[in-house]
Amino acid sequence: MVEAPDRKELKKLELFEKGLAREIKTGDTIEAAITKMVRMALAAEFGASLVAAKGARPMVESITQAIMGDAKLRKQALVIIGRFANE
Repeated sequence: MVEAPDRKELKKLELFEKGLAREIKTGDTIEAAITKMVRMALAAEFGASLVAAKGARPMVESITQAIMGDAKLRKQALVIIGRFANE
């Protein structure tokens, strides 16, 4: 049985979605959009300070490349990106 998300989880999801709506542009490359999505997910889950930290870049790049290299994950990411991309 799947549990309903609690308030904290809903707040994280809301933060993630607002960040994507603000950052994702229709002119972004797929890799740039996925990178933004990864950054937003990490910021929503762990805080913006983690993403801003000096050592976070290799982690973001590694996650982005893992998504780019997996057809199923890439397709899922593109669905999310398509939902939030704006001019």
